[in-house]
Amino acid sequence: MLDDIHIAVMIITVLVIGFVVLNAIYEYRKTPGTSIITAFSNSLVILWTRFRIAVTAAVAFLASAASYLNLPGVSTFLHTYATPVTVAALLMGADVVTELARRRTLPTPPTIPPQG
Repeated sequence: MLDDIHIAVMIITVLVIGFVVLNAIYEYRKTPGTSIITAFSNSLVILWTRFRIAVTAAVAFLASAASYLNLPGVSTFLHTYATPVTVAALLMGADVVTELARRRTLPTPPTIPPQG
């Protein structure tokens, strides 16, 4: 039963990574211009989010593959460095980058001329 879960996680993560990468390639080739940001609707937030999805899926794949293939060295490495404190720090850092990227892409609000 546990092996089936690991296989399912590995298949799902490979599909997610494949979607993110293939979609980025497709949009980049379809969109005129040389900037990778243009492939993500000129949104740094979307680019950053897709990057986070790909990295998270890769880590999930590694964890499931290590358990399925019975590789204690990889499992030990992941459990050593993926402590709750480390994960929380990484998530906070990712949220800060997301916030900065979102602020960069927000339109400037119009100024209201003074009345009177």
